[in-house]
Amino acid sequence: MKIYSVSLGSRIRKGLTVKRQKDWLRYVSFDRKSNNLYLSAFYPEIIYTTASVPPVEDVETLEFLIKTRISGLLEEGKEYSILYFKKEEISETEVLYEVYAVPEELYYSSISDTNSTPENTGLFTVDVFALIPVSEKVSSDVVFHFYTDEEKILVTVSKEKTPLYTRAVQIPESIGEENLTNFYYENFNLTYMFAYQNKRLDISSIVISGKASGDGEFLSLVENLSGLKPVIPEAKDYIGGLSQEDFMEFLLPVGTALLDENFDLTPLRYRKSRAVSKISRRFAAILGIITAAALFGTWSAYSKMKELENKIQHLTTRISAKEKRLLSDIPPDRARYYTSVLELKKQTYDISPLTVFKKIYPLMEIIEENQIKIYSDRKSQRIEITGENRFDSLSRMVAFQEELNNRLKQLSQFKITRKMNIDENNYTVKTYLVLERKLN
Repeated sequence: MKIYSVSLGSRIRKGLTVKRQKDWLRYVSFDRKSNNLYLSAFYPEIIYTTASVPPVEDVETLEFLIKTRISGLLEEGKEYSILYFKKEEISETEVLYEVYAVPEELYYSSISDTNSTPENTGLFTVDVFALIPVSEKVSSDVVFHFYTDEEKILVTVSKEKTPLYTRAVQIPESIGEENLTNFYYENFNLTYMFAYQNKRLDISSIVISGKASGDGEFLSLVENLSGLKPVIPEAKDYIGGLSQEDFMEFLLPVGTALLDENFDLTPLRYRKSRAVSKISRRFAAILGIITAAALFGTWSAYSKMKELENKIQHLTTRISAKEKRLLSDIPPDRARYYTSVLELKKQTYDISPLTVFKKIYPLMEIIEENQIKIYSDRKSQRIEITGENRFDSLSRMVAFQEELNNRLKQLSQFKITRKMNIDENNYTVKTYLVLERKLN
C-alpha cells in the first residue's frame, strides 16, 4: 500500500511517500506520489480522561456512551473525535476506558492545510501517537519516548500499542540553540519524574529521537537521571531507502504511516464511509466469483467477470435501485435467499443499539444508568433502564423528577412503564423504566 504521510506542526510540515508492508516501510519520495494521505497534527490541548460505561460491542454505541460520559469536559457546541483504550472491567455491567479527545475542527483544518479531502485521507491522528510504532519495536515493556524537532517536544509513554501517558510542548521562539540542552533536560526531568512517581509507571526503556538524539550532553544527563542508557532508533528497523539522518528528521511521518486504525481520529461518519467502501469492493470481487461459478459452472464464466463485478459494484452503492437487476440474474432459490438478507438488513437499522440510544438520548442525559437491556424481534422492541441518581439537596431531587416527567412525554412512540424508589432523607432516586414500541 502506497501512502503519503505528513506531520503537520504549528509552523513546519514534513511529508514523504512510502510503501507499507505490514510493519515495515519502503521510501519512495519526499514528494507526494499517492492520494492516500496519512496525517498527524501537533495538538498540545488533547483531552485525556477515563470513562466507565456498560459493556457494548457496537462501535457507534460505545462512542456515543463515552462522549455522553465525558460531556462535561467537552466544549459545548463543538463536535469531538475520540480514541479509547480498555483499561479494566470494573464489574459485569461496567467497563473502564482511557479516553483521548480532540475537536473535529482540528481534522477539517488539517486536511484543508494539506489540500486534501475526507475521501483521500486514510488516517488522521495527533503526533504524540506517531511515536508508538517506533517505541513498540524497541521493547514490549513500558517505553518512555522523548522526541524533539525545531518547534516542539513530544513525550509518549507506551506499552506495545497502548499509550499510558502523553505530553506535547511548544518550544518558545525565544529559546536559542545555546539553551536547547537545558530546555530539553528540564522537560525530560519534569515528565519522567511525573510518569515514574505520580503515574507509577515501571519504565524499562528510554528512547530519544529527532533533533535531541544528536545532543550528546543531553543524552548523558538522561542516562545519569534515569540509570537507563537511551536508545536511538535506527532507520533500518523501520524503513528501507532512507538514511539515518533523514529518518530522525522525518520520524513523525514514518511513525504515522505505521499506525493502525486504533489511532484514527477521523470523525466517525467518514470512518464508516471508508469502511463501507472497502468492504463493498471486497464483497463485489468475492461475490462476483461465486455468482459466476453458480450461474455458468464452466470456465467460460470468467470471460464475463468484469461485467458482472461492475453490476455488483453498482448494487452495493445503490442497492435499492439495483436490487431487481441482481435478482433477475440468479436462480429463484438464490433470489429468495438474497431477498431475505436484504429485508433483514433493512430491519437492522431500526433495532440497532445506536438507533435506540439516539431515540432515548433525552433520558440518557439525566439518568445515571447502571444497566441498559434491549430486547428486539421483528415486530417489537423492549428497553429496560435501571438507574440511580444522587443529589445534594431536596430541591435538586424534585427538579430532576419534574425534568424526567417532561422528557418521558417526548417519547410518545414508546409505551412507558416506570417504577421509582425515592429516598428523601439521602436525596436519592432509583429509577426503573421499561420502554416498549412496535416495529414497522
